[in-house]
Amino acid sequence: MKKLIKILAGFMAAATMLTCTSFNLVSAETSVSAEETTETQVKEMGTLYIRKGGIKVLDQLEPKNVTIENEAVAVIEDYPYFGDMYQVRAIETGTTRVTYETFATGEIQAWDIVVEDYPETYELSKSELEISLNYFGKINIIDPYNDSYKDPTTGGSIYNDDAVWASDNKDVVRVELGRLYPQAEGTATVTAKLDGVVYECKVTVTPIVYQTGDVDMNEKIDLYDVIFIAKYIIGMNELDEEQASLADYNGDNRVDLYDAIEISKTLLP
Repeated sequence: MKKLIKILAGFMAAATMLTCTSFNLVSAETSVSAEETTETQVKEMGTLYIRKGGIKVLDQLEPKNVTIENEAVAVIEDYPYFGDMYQVRAIETGTTRVTYETFATGEIQAWDIVVEDYPETYELSKSELEISLNYFGKINIIDPYNDSYKDPTTGGSIYNDDAVWASDNKDVVRVELGRLYPQAEGTATVTAKLDGVVYECKVTVTPIVYQTGDVDMNEKIDLYDVIFIAKYIIGMNELDEEQASLADYNGDNRVDLYDAIEISKTLLP
């Protein structure tokens, strides 16, 4: 056990050293003014496209100093279903920008917001979909913009709450308000009827898919995966073929210290 602890400590120290070294190299090679440094501290997160009247949740827990440039285009509101989160509500067509400071690291992040007109007709966003048995989410075949109100209790949408959802094979996949519940491998046709129009999506349910790095196959990557690899390295456990593939995080066709380091780096704040 002491040997295992030393190995894990070495993993984390090596990952931290690599992170710090990369930072120091950038600092040593770059000479910028105070004004330029401030600009580089803003991390551009991309563009959020929202329809007029639509809502999108900022996937950031406990952001600080949240501001929006043009409140005539969109406004920031408290997310009512989860504390310490915010949502963007589109008011009028145009562009604006949301900036905030992350709670965990103090990093400044910014999203560009583009508000577009609501379409005159609905569009079919998906006609075929392949999901794994451990999938859980919204299908959004009626709401291609994915800017509907995200109600974690019902999965409801401000655009398709009135749709009548159905699955022709509930033994394979159930559907409630656009949220899919895979039951078994196979195929099913999910439909949503709205304003007299029926929208269809053929859903194929495949076996459970695990992320590379999820060595213990508990559907998440965490410290236990690093421990799993450490035990394998010192001969305390074995890896079957699938686990070995998941443990090969850097893709060099072998499981070793470098895989554990790379997984450890993803766990750093």
